[in-house]
Amino acid sequence: MFLDRENYSIILFDSYLTNWIEIIFDFYDGPEEHDIFLKKVSTEFLTDVIFGYEQTTTGDARFLKIKGGKIERDIYQKSYYEPHRIIMERNLGNKYSTEKGFEYPEIGNDLTDFKVLDFDEIQNMFMDAGYKGNKNQSLKEEYTHLEWLQK
Repeated sequence: MFLDRENYSIILFDSYLTNWIEIIFDFYDGPEEHDIFLKKVSTEFLTDVIFGYEQTTTGDARFLKIKGGKIERDIYQKSYYEPHRIIMERNLGNKYSTEKGFEYPEIGNDLTDFKVLDFDEIQNMFMDAGYKGNKNQSLKEEYTHLEWLQK
């Protein structure tokens, strides 16, 4: 939830896997707006951050893996209108095994006749990126509310 245009309210909770937490974000400008925050979390806590997003109504898709503050994999397919098209905005890092047979266009080019990521593929990329472990047996159903004040 957003407090205002520049400061954010963020909800943390136990993940379904041990040693992981989940964060709920809303977007104001798009799935890139939290990159600085996620990079800081990864750097400060020397941890892995895995972010996935797919908007079925537009075709937007994003997968991001940050490890110790460094981007390991970043792929972003963004939709545009008039005329409607999906453009390859970013494709950094090495492909994961999930992507082995996928072909992507060059950055800035349309994804017509190329692979557009979907929810299931992004979930598989999560596992390729290390989102693995034992099922969390002690979900406390407690939430932590954080505020990110940018000014």
